[in-house]
Amino acid sequence: MDKEFMRDKFNLLFLDMEGKNYRRSLDVIFNENSESEAETDADVEAGRSYGWIHARFILTGLGMELMYKKFQNCNFGTCSGAFCRWRNVLPIGMSDTPGNEMVRHYCPI
Repeated sequence: MDKEFMRDKFNLLFLDMEGKNYRRSLDVIFNENSESEAETDADVEAGRSYGWIHARFILTGLGMELMYKKFQNCNFGTCSGAFCRWRNVLPIGMSDTPGNEMVRHYCPI
């Protein structure tokens, strides 16, 4: 993901309402924390925050372009269906709630 997108405060509007340690989790994402390497609550919150930021990023023009390139390069795998002939697949999230559902593959055929 583009770091400039993550650093632009406009792109992060209203995300601070969803996490309790939002500013601290941004420090963890950018490796600007001075704590030990042990997993803390801030690390878990940073993972959630990164997911929310990533979800916004892939809806931008640059994000869609990068996702399309990954799709073309078969970074997400292929479909093993009988009629699909190993077509490229896309990842799809079935829920917006972290940990609620696993990521699945979508075959566009």
